[in-house]
Amino acid sequence: MLSLKLPRLLNINQVPKVFREQGIVFGYRHPRSSAADCLLSVFQMTNETLNIWTHFVPACYFLGKLLALLYALDLCNDVYAWPLLAYMSTCCIYPFMSSCAHTFSTMSTQARHICYFFDYGSLSIYSLGSAVAYSAYVFPEEWVDSTFHRCYVPTAVFNAVLSTGLSCYSRFPELEQPRFSKVLRTLAFAYPYLFDSIPLFYRLYLCAEDSCTEGVIPIHIQHVVFAFLTCFIFTTHLPERLAPGHFDYIGHSHQVFHVCGIAGTYFQMEAIMMDMASRHERLRASFPLPTLSQTVGLIGVCLVINLVIIGAFSKALYSTPESSKREKTTCWCSEDKWMPLVVLNTNGEIAYAEEVTGVLVTERALSAAVYELCGFFFNYAFSELLPEHASGQFVELNSTAAVAGESRARTPRRPKAAPGNVLKDPVGVYCRVRPLGEQDAERCVEVVSDTTVQLHPPDGYRVFRNGEYKETQYTFKEVFGTLVTQKQLFDVVAKPLVEDLIRGKNGLLFTYGVTGSGKTHTMTGSPGDGGLLPRCLDMIFNSIGPFQAKRFVFKLDDKNGVDVQCEVDALLERQRREAMPVQKTPCGKRQIDPEFADMINVQDHCKVEEVDEDSVYSVFVSYIEIYNNYIYDLLEEIPYDPIKPKWNSCNTPMRKGDKWNSCSTPVRIDDFIPPQSRVLREDQNRNMYVIGCTEVEVKSTDEAFEVFWKGQKRRRIANTQLNRESSRSHSVFMIKLAQAPLDADGDNVLQEKEQITLSQLSLVDLAGSERTNRTKAEGSRLREAGNINQSLMTLRTCIEVLRENQMYGTYKMVPYRDSKLTHLFKNYFDGEGKVRMIVCVNPKAEDYEESLQVMRFAEMTQEVEVARPVDKPLCGLTPGRRFKNQAFKDELSRKLEARGGPVIGETEDQSVTEMFLQNFPPLPSCELLDINDDQTLPRLIDALEKRHRARQMLSEEFAKNALAFKSMLQEFDTKMVSKENFAQGKLAEKEKAIAGQKMEIERLEKKNKTLEYKIDILEKTATIYEEEKRTLQQELESKSQKLQRQASDKRRLEARLQGMVVETTSKWEKECERRVAAKQLEMQNKLWVKDEKLKQLKAIVTEPKPEKPERPSREKDREKGLQRSVSPSPVPNPPPVRLRHRRSRSAGERWVDHKPSSNVPTETVMQPHVPNAITVATASEKALAKCDKYMLTHQELASDGEIETKLIKGDVFKTRGGGQAVQFTDIETLKQESPTGRKRRSSQSSPNPPEDGAESEWTDVETRCSVAVEMRAGSNLGPGYQHHAQPKRRKP
Repeated sequence: MLSLKLPRLLNINQVPKVFREQGIVFGYRHPRSSAADCLLSVFQMTNETLNIWTHFVPACYFLGKLLALLYALDLCNDVYAWPLLAYMSTCCIYPFMSSCAHTFSTMSTQARHICYFFDYGSLSIYSLGSAVAYSAYVFPEEWVDSTFHRCYVPTAVFNAVLSTGLSCYSRFPELEQPRFSKVLRTLAFAYPYLFDSIPLFYRLYLCAEDSCTEGVIPIHIQHVVFAFLTCFIFTTHLPERLAPGHFDYIGHSHQVFHVCGIAGTYFQMEAIMMDMASRHERLRASFPLPTLSQTVGLIGVCLVINLVIIGAFSKALYSTPESSKREKTTCWCSEDKWMPLVVLNTNGEIAYAEEVTGVLVTERALSAAVYELCGFFFNYAFSELLPEHASGQFVELNSTAAVAGESRARTPRRPKAAPGNVLKDPVGVYCRVRPLGEQDAERCVEVVSDTTVQLHPPDGYRVFRNGEYKETQYTFKEVFGTLVTQKQLFDVVAKPLVEDLIRGKNGLLFTYGVTGSGKTHTMTGSPGDGGLLPRCLDMIFNSIGPFQAKRFVFKLDDKNGVDVQCEVDALLERQRREAMPVQKTPCGKRQIDPEFADMINVQDHCKVEEVDEDSVYSVFVSYIEIYNNYIYDLLEEIPYDPIKPKWNSCNTPMRKGDKWNSCSTPVRIDDFIPPQSRVLREDQNRNMYVIGCTEVEVKSTDEAFEVFWKGQKRRRIANTQLNRESSRSHSVFMIKLAQAPLDADGDNVLQEKEQITLSQLSLVDLAGSERTNRTKAEGSRLREAGNINQSLMTLRTCIEVLRENQMYGTYKMVPYRDSKLTHLFKNYFDGEGKVRMIVCVNPKAEDYEESLQVMRFAEMTQEVEVARPVDKPLCGLTPGRRFKNQAFKDELSRKLEARGGPVIGETEDQSVTEMFLQNFPPLPSCELLDINDDQTLPRLIDALEKRHRARQMLSEEFAKNALAFKSMLQEFDTKMVSKENFAQGKLAEKEKAIAGQKMEIERLEKKNKTLEYKIDILEKTATIYEEEKRTLQQELESKSQKLQRQASDKRRLEARLQGMVVETTSKWEKECERRVAAKQLEMQNKLWVKDEKLKQLKAIVTEPKPEKPERPSREKDREKGLQRSVSPSPVPNPPPVRLRHRRSRSAGERWVDHKPSSNVPTETVMQPHVPNAITVATASEKALAKCDKYMLTHQELASDGEIETKLIKGDVFKTRGGGQAVQFTDIETLKQESPTGRKRRSSQSSPNPPEDGAESEWTDVETRCSVAVEMRAGSNLGPGYQHHAQPKRRKP
C-alpha cells in the first residue's frame, strides 16, 4: 500500500523572520521545503492551505466561464467581445498565480520573494484587464470618446507597471521597515484600483442623484463593498491580531482577504457582462470598436514589461551583497528531538558547518542549554570560518533575549572549545574506610579490592527480598582501607589537584559521608599526621617558594579579579600595613602556635616538577562556612563592642562573669560576635564568588595554616549522641594562586591583565548527614541537622539532574540555587575544572543504612562528567629569562670586582672622568710655607706636565682606538648587511613555507572541525537512537511480561474451568444415570402392573378359576425396584428379602445416625435401618471423625396433619484446619397416612362374587394404606418417585 509522509510543521520560533506572519503562531512549513513537499502540503492543514484553495478553485471556475464564453461567442467576427475576453483572461491568471505563489513560497527565501513578485505582477495585469473592460462597457455615456476616455487605458498600463515595481520593491525593506513596506504595498494596489474605478464611481454618483433603476447598479455596489472590505482586511490583520494563535489554520485575515477579493471579482464580472449586454447598441453607436492591439495587445505589452521588472528585481535579489544576506540567520531545533545543527540564511538555504559565514541569530524558543550549545559552538568551532566582525556576535529578536545574548557573548577567561569537542572527565570518587572503634564489635563494610567495597546487612537486619540477606558491592576509582596513611591518600587524590592549580587550572575536593565517619580528620589531620589541607599548602609553597612575588604586588579586587601593582605601590602598601596597630596580614617571623605545629610539620618536601620559572606567584586564602544555608566569613575581623553581648562558639550569649558557657566548655578569649552572612555573586567569567570575603595573602605554609586554624576555631561544632565534635556547618577553604609572567628583561612583572592567571583550589569539609532519631537532636541542633540534610539532598538532586542531562541528552534545569552549597560550586560542574570526592565510611553496623545511601550517591556521582580544564595561554616571551638576567648580573659584578671596580654593596654608578683620574699620576703637595721654596712649584709643574703628556697619550690612543673601532663597526656593518640580506632571503623562503604550512594547517583544522562536528552530530543521533532503542526494549519487555502474565492467568483459568467442567460433567452424568434408572424402574413397574392386569383379565375371560390369583408381595416389588435403581435386571421375580426393615442404600459404610431426642416414634413397620452406625442425639466432632457418612432424622407436621419423617444424608470431609465438614447429598422422605379411601361398589345382583375380589383389590387405588416416597436432591419431585403400597385385605 502506497503511503505518503506529510511534511512536518513548525511554529513561529522555528522559522526565519521573513517567513513569519503577524498573529500566526503555528502551522508554518519548513523554510527549505522541496517542490514535492510544497505540493504535498496542499493536502495538509497548514496556515497556507486555505490560501491556496481559495484562489485555485475560483481560478478553475473563471477558466470554465472563459471556455464557455469562447464557445458561445464568435471572436473572429465579434470585435466588441475582445475587451471581455481580455478581462476574463486576467481574472483566470491572477488567482492561479496567487495559488502557485502560496504553494511554492517555502522552497527558499529567494523563491518566496520571486513567487510573490509574480503574484504582484498578475494582480497588476488584472487591474489593467479591469480598466480595458471598464473602458469598453462601463464608461458613462457622457465621457465616451472624451480626452479622459482616450487616455484612460494608456494610463492604466502605466499604473499597472508602476504597481508591479512598487509592490516588488516593498519586499526588500520588509524586515527593517515593516510599516513602510506595508504602506508601499497597499498604495501599489489601492491606487490602480481607485483610478480604474473612477468611471464606476461617477455612474454610482449619478445613479444616487437621479434614482436610476438600472439592474446592474446593485451588483456594482456589491463589488465596491467587497473591494473596500478586502483593503480593510489586508491592512488591519484582523482577527488574528486580536487573538494570536487562535486563527492559525482557519479564519485568519489572509484567507478572508482572498475570499473577499474573489467575491468582488465575481460581482465585477457579472456587472461587466450585464453592462456589455444592456449597453451594446448605444456604445457601438457612440464609440468606435476596440482593436486587437487596444485589448489583447496592451495586455501582452504590460505582461512583457512586468516580466522584465520581475527579472530585474530577482537579479537584484541574487546580487545582494553577502553581508546583507547574512543579516538574519537562525539556529533551529525540533520540539521533540534534537536535530542536526543547521543554519538558515536569508535565502532560506540550509547551510551546514562548513558553509556558515554569517551572524548567528537565536530565537526566544531556544532553551538556555541549546543557546549555550549554539553560541559556544559557533564562536569557537567556526572562529576560522566566520568573519572577524561576525565571530561571537548574537542578534536577538527581542530585548530580553538581547540581554541574555550579550551576557553570554562576553569573552571568557580562556578560550573555550566547542561543546562537541570539549574533553570531559568523570568526577573522581574515592572511598576511605575509617578504622572500627574499640566499643564496636560488628562491622558492615568490607574492603574487597583496591577499587571495591562490600556492604552486608548486620545481624537482625533483613532486606525485603524473599527475607534473605543481601550483600551489595560498590566500585570506586580507588578504595583506601584502614591502614592507608594520609600521605598515600594525598599522593593519589590531592597531589594532581595541586599540580593543576600551579598550572592555572581550577580544582574542587570535598569529603562526603555520615557524621563521625572521619571527614574532618581526612581534611585537617591530627597532631603529627597532617591531613590533605596542610599537605596541599606545603606542596604549593615548596613549589613556588623561590618565585613568589613580594607582598601586595598582586591585589585582589572585589569582583573576583586580580590586578598587578608596580613595585612602588606595593612598597607603599606594605609600609601602610606595617604602620597599622593591628596587622591584618600574618607575620611569618612569629613563633608557630604549638596547637597546630605538629600538623604542618610535614617532612615529605613534595613539590611540583617543571614549574614556570619565568613567572611570579602569590597565594591568597579564604575560609567560609555555610551554616543553616547562610554563608559566613570565618576570617572576618569584628571589632570588640562592649555594648553588644559576646557569643560563644555555640551561638549562645555569655553572661558577664561566667567561666563556662552554655556548651559546657571553658570560655576562650577569642569568643566572638556572630558575623554577618555573605552573598553569592557571579563574575564576568561566570564563576561564583562570595562578596566581601576576607582573602589573606600568605607567603608560607605556617602563615596559611595559621589563618586556617584561626577560622577553624570559629567554626560551629557541637556535641551529639553520635559525635563528640560534630560539624554543624559546611566549611570551604579556598586557595587562590595568582601568577603573571615577567617582562622580557626578567626584572619586573607584566601588568597586562590578559597575562594574569588566577586559579583556585577549594577544599570542602561537608557536614555529615544524620538522623534525628539517632542523634536525639532538639532545638537549634535539630534545625541545624535539617539544614545540613536539606543541602546534601540538594547536592544529590543536582548530581542526578546533571547525570540525566549528560546520559540522555535532556536539558532539565539543574536546581543549583536551591542551596548555597550547590550554588557556590556551580561553575565547577557547568564550567571547567577537576572535581574529586572522598567518601568517608564508618564500618560500624549502626551506620549501615546511612552508609548504604552514601554509597548509592557516590556511585551515581561517578557517572557525571566535568569539562577538562584547558592549559593556560603562553605569553610568547623567551623562556629562561629570569635566570639569564640573574646570570648576567652575577657575571657583571664578578668582572667589576676583578678590575677593582665596585663590588656588591658598593656604588656602581661611577663616571668616566673618575676612572681616568684614577689612572693619572698623583699630584704632589701644593702647600707653600716658605716664600723661598723653589721645589714645590717645579714638582707641581713636572707632575702637571706628566699628566698632560699622559692625557695626550690617552687622547691619541683613544683616537686610534676610535678609528679602529669605527673601521671595525663599518666592517661589521657591511657583514651584518650581507648577513641580513641573506637572512631576509632565507626568512622570506621560510615565511613562504610557513604560510603554505599555515594554509595547509588551517585547511586541515577546518576539515578536522567539520569532521568533529559531523561526528558530534552522529554521536547525538546515535544517542537519540540508542535512547529510542532502550525505550522500545523496555516497552517490549513490559509487554512481554504482560503477555506472560496473561498467558499464565489464561492457563490457570483454563485449568480451573477444566476442573469445574470435569466436576460438573461427572456430577451430571451421575444425576442422569440416576434419573434414567428411576425412569426405567417407573416404566417397568407400570409395565408389570399392566401385564398383571392383562393376565388377570385373560384369566377371568378365558379361564375363570374359583380361586383368586395369588398377588405378589409389594415388598418383593419394592426390593426389585431398588435393585433396578442400581442396575436394572430383567428378572421379574427377585429373591425374597426381610420385610420388616427398609434397607438403606448406603449399607456397608460407617454412618453417624443423628436422631434428636425430640423425635416422636412412629411405630411403623418400615423403619430406616443403617448397619455399622453410631447413633447420637447431638452431632459431635468426635463421632464425625470416626465415620464417612452422616444421616439426620428430621420430623415435621405435614399439611394433612400427619407426621412426615425426612432422612437427610451427606458425606463427611476433613477440613484444612483439622475439623470435619458435612456435604449433604440426599434427602429421603417417609410419610404415614390413615386409610381414608372408598370401597369399590359391587353389583347388587351379585353381592358376593368371589372373582371380583381380586380385581377390586387391584383396581381400587384409593384404598391404599401406605405410601413411601424416596426423593433425592436435584429433581422436582425426586428422580425416583416410587409408590410402594401393601394391598388392603378385605375382611371376610
